[in-house]
Amino acid sequence: MAKFCSDLYNGKTKNHLQKRFQTTMKNIKNQYFKAALDAVGKTGLNGLVMGELAKASGMSVGSWYHHFESREVLVAETYNYVVGKASSAMISAMDESAGAGSNIRKMATGLAKHWFNNPQEARMFIESEAGHIISKKARFYAWNHFEPILAKLKLYRDSGDIRNLAEKDLLAYMLSAVFSGVVFSSRTKPAEMGAMVWHGLKMRKEK
Repeated sequence: MAKFCSDLYNGKTKNHLQKRFQTTMKNIKNQYFKAALDAVGKTGLNGLVMGELAKASGMSVGSWYHHFESREVLVAETYNYVVGKASSAMISAMDESAGAGSNIRKMATGLAKHWFNNPQEARMFIESEAGHIISKKARFYAWNHFEPILAKLKLYRDSGDIRNLAEKDLLAYMLSAVFSGVVFSSRTKPAEMGAMVWHGLKMRKEK
């Protein structure tokens, strides 16, 4: 008891409780993201309607509006969630000691594996991008997840390893190429997709 009081006085218990609360809230929010993505997987972005989501998920309409004040906020936050998971799949596949070719193949392969296992996330990402329904502010915020990848692409471009394009254009190529492979080439293995992405990005030597 004395230790608890001491920790409370020193702010340790308070910080611990705050972290537990934040973790709990994040887990709860993730349940809503997963329910939203289930709807996207079935009917696309048109499925993101609060009333329909409430019926399908068993969560009340009020609870949806408690976490997302509007459909626009729901779409933006779900998009951010999807971008975060896509970037994590790519970053975790990277090897700091590897060269441009190896790392680009690894990143593309990591994303392909993730989107093969979570096609609803791939659909959410592409429909959001293609439909231009995400505000510039929300997109800018979400794409911060990609910063480590953009930094690598800049390094490889400046070193002459890959095509001389803006980092975001290089990344956009990677994302769209992997998505096309996942959707239209289901028989293609993730590693083969990684090789194709590298083939499309590598700098061609002049003859």
